[in-house]
Amino acid sequence: MNYWLRAQKKFWLKCMDEAKLAPIKVLVTRPEHQAQGLCQALEKTGATPLPFPVLEIANPQESVKIQATLQHIDTFDWLIFISANAVDRAFSIMQEADVKLPDSCKLAAVGRSTANKLKALNFENKIVMPAERFDSEGLLALDELNDVADGKILIIRGEGGRETLGEALKQRGAVVEYMEVYRRVKPDVKLDSLDKDRPDIAIVTSNQGLQNFWQMANKKQQQWLKKLPLVVMSERNRGYAKKIGYQGAIMVAPQQSDEGLLAALTQWRKKNEAGNSNMAAKKQQSSTPEAVKKKQLSSQGDDNGKAADTAQKEKFGKRLIIIIIILMVAAGSFAGYTLWLKFNQLEASVMARIEDYNGAQLKQLQSLKESVSDQNQKRLSLEKNIEKLQKENDLLWVSVRAVTVQNGYDKRPWQFAEAAYLMRLANHRLQLEKDIEGAIVGLQSADAILKEVADPALIGVREQLARELTQLKMLDVVDIEGVSAQLISLAENARQLPIKGIEVVELHVSDSNEASSQPEQWQGVVDRVWSEMRSLVVITRNDKPVAPLIPADQQSYLYHNIELQLESARLAMLKGEQKVWLSSLGYVKNWLYDYFDHEMPSVSNSVELINQLEKLNVSPTLPDISTSLRALQQQRETLLNNNGAPQSAPQPDESPVL
Repeated sequence: MNYWLRAQKKFWLKCMDEAKLAPIKVLVTRPEHQAQGLCQALEKTGATPLPFPVLEIANPQESVKIQATLQHIDTFDWLIFISANAVDRAFSIMQEADVKLPDSCKLAAVGRSTANKLKALNFENKIVMPAERFDSEGLLALDELNDVADGKILIIRGEGGRETLGEALKQRGAVVEYMEVYRRVKPDVKLDSLDKDRPDIAIVTSNQGLQNFWQMANKKQQQWLKKLPLVVMSERNRGYAKKIGYQGAIMVAPQQSDEGLLAALTQWRKKNEAGNSNMAAKKQQSSTPEAVKKKQLSSQGDDNGKAADTAQKEKFGKRLIIIIIILMVAAGSFAGYTLWLKFNQLEASVMARIEDYNGAQLKQLQSLKESVSDQNQKRLSLEKNIEKLQKENDLLWVSVRAVTVQNGYDKRPWQFAEAAYLMRLANHRLQLEKDIEGAIVGLQSADAILKEVADPALIGVREQLARELTQLKMLDVVDIEGVSAQLISLAENARQLPIKGIEVVELHVSDSNEASSQPEQWQGVVDRVWSEMRSLVVITRNDKPVAPLIPADQQSYLYHNIELQLESARLAMLKGEQKVWLSSLGYVKNWLYDYFDHEMPSVSNSVELINQLEKLNVSPTLPDISTSLRALQQQRETLLNNNGAPQSAPQPDESPVL
């Protein structure tokens, strides 16, 4: 495969060297840090590159989620990089967080430029990439990604990427997570600079770039923009360009690389030159001396014969019109008569079909009535049989119970007691400890015991158990471990948050070493003293309320209070105390606003995380799951009262020790 890739690259480089793109002007819309290589390649072919970025790469919005993912990056089997930007930003963030890529992780790249970025970081032996199609579908076709059942995969991409790859891997049995390390934003510029120096063709390599390019133009600019030829990366880009309004020629790169883009430009240039040469040849043929003479002779002959032909044409035309009118009247009459005959025949045929259809429907209706009557009789007979079997089944159960009680083999009292104990334990876990998952496990275990008993008298108990299990599963369970980890992370990073400081103002004091060459008058001395006094006073106007500054020796108390409130919130979450939870988070958020520089990213991210945590309900309304327990206790008492409790069976108020 490496040999094939080298041969293909050599072929595209040869095409690039032979391409002569001068003097066309090519608009390059890639981000500024990615456009340099393509612009240099265009200059080598003689084209004039016009860099005009329609995308900017910015920092992601959820930095806290990225840090949480990096803490367990060693648990992933595969890291899939969607773009070269994903490689740059991901390893930059890992370097800042002092996180190293584990040796056990396998790497996958969606395209050649992404793989080159990884090779530059000395990961050449660990990379897999598609051989032909450089997109999500190409990655999914790799043999290495077919058998990923029970594997963990981290997809590293920008915000708002496609879900095709992740959904397909989940269907194959993999656990998929995303780490979005950058976001693509639209630059705040217009196309005014291109009105005077319009390009001949533009290169746009993504759907978002196509959308931004269109939105950056006003209505007047969109008139010439929609006719501008484009070079795109894939058929998906071509379809999206046509969808949003581009009408010019759209060339798809045969390969998703710089070489493929240059090959598409060369193909467009050849087609454009072929069209221009055909038009020029037609113009040249019409301007030759022979063609001019033929036109002159034909025009002279036409002038001489016009006068003679005009009279004959007028007479012939009048006669022809009369003949045509007569023929049209005759044809209309014949057509009307024929149509009337066909209509009568069609009417008779339709009436005959309607009568046949009505007769068939009556027969089917009669047959259906007879069938319904037979089915009703069968249903009544079946109901009688079911009732008879039910009575026989009840008698059989009574006999079986009597035999088991007489022989001492009746295990139901023990099973009822064990199920009642599990249901009572589930009630305690739910009401006293707010443990929803523990309550579910307890009820499921009790239901398994009752299922093993296989007593029809327990159907009502099991139905109530199913209702209570459904109510428990519908509760919104808080991810206690995840939220607790976020609170601990906030507390650990609290001392890194910047406190609002005092703005230092430089005082410009005149140089005392400069001596006047001449003695000053008393008025000069007064002016100089007054000027120096004014420079010592600085007036700062601030219309907003200013929070009091914290002395340096008390800053540690502020950090310590934030840590205590975060710990209090964590305990409130564990105990299910909603009021304490909201109060503790509210204190922390107010302190961050009052005493910290909330314009800094670290402070604003902390405030945003607290806003999200305040939306959690750590004390949900718990359902009553004791109805099934009371129903089971009634069945147990009925069993003991009717049959008598065996000596080995527990008493009604006792519970077996598990």
